[in-house]
Amino acid sequence: MIILHKISTFLAGIIVAVGFALMIYFPFLSLGVIPAVLLLLFVLLARLNDWQIQTYRFWNFVGTPIIFAFSGLVLFLFFEGSTEKALMGLVAAFGVFLFTEHQFAYLHTPPLYKPYSLENLSLVLNVLTVFWLAAASYGLMIFLHVPLVLTGLAFFILNIFVVYNMLWISKVEHSRALAYALGGAVILTEMYLAVAYLPISFYVSATVISVFFYVYQGLCRAHLLDKLTKSIMLRYVTLGSGIVLLVLSTAKWV
Repeated sequence: MIILHKISTFLAGIIVAVGFALMIYFPFLSLGVIPAVLLLLFVLLARLNDWQIQTYRFWNFVGTPIIFAFSGLVLFLFFEGSTEKALMGLVAAFGVFLFTEHQFAYLHTPPLYKPYSLENLSLVLNVLTVFWLAAASYGLMIFLHVPLVLTGLAFFILNIFVVYNMLWISKVEHSRALAYALGGAVILTEMYLAVAYLPISFYVSATVISVFFYVYQGLCRAHLLDKLTKSIMLRYVTLGSGIVLLVLSTAKWV
């Protein structure tokens, strides 16, 4: 049984890689590939978690890589260059594989699990997820004329989970994590709506949103774990402000 679980970690990455490959060589299949990849991922990850759907752990461990893959697959639709597409596929597949690999160690071989590896990896994947979600949402709005209110609503709903996951995996109590997730999703969505009106590319807009997410979750996590100090707050605010100013000052305004 444990061997089958181990194989699942490789299959998860392979499924994502094959999905991206199919979208590169057979783009007309894209709208069918995306739900197929997500469904197969759900089955693999649910099995890895022993189908314990009644637990918060199940939905956080299953949902994180699925939303990560989903955001990448949707953003992939707006890519044109073969190199960009291949790189996106590799990053998404490797990210899903790494997360499921650490998840396997945490669930089935605890002595081999490295402390805080899931927390650190979740931070990276969640920042990438927010960037990809924001970029894909702006792309849908610009190229397919999807109303801003619809992309904003989808962005809000998905970010409730993303923020909650980051706090839950840091072992923040459920009720407090949920409250900060709802608040964070509201603030992120307000930022998303405001940035949508700036005359900059959707990649730059998405970068601003993902930096804000990084700062918000870092400060919230430190606060809820009673580790927030003036130096930590200053570090996050300074780093976040500096990156946003650098990105906006070097971006092409149209």
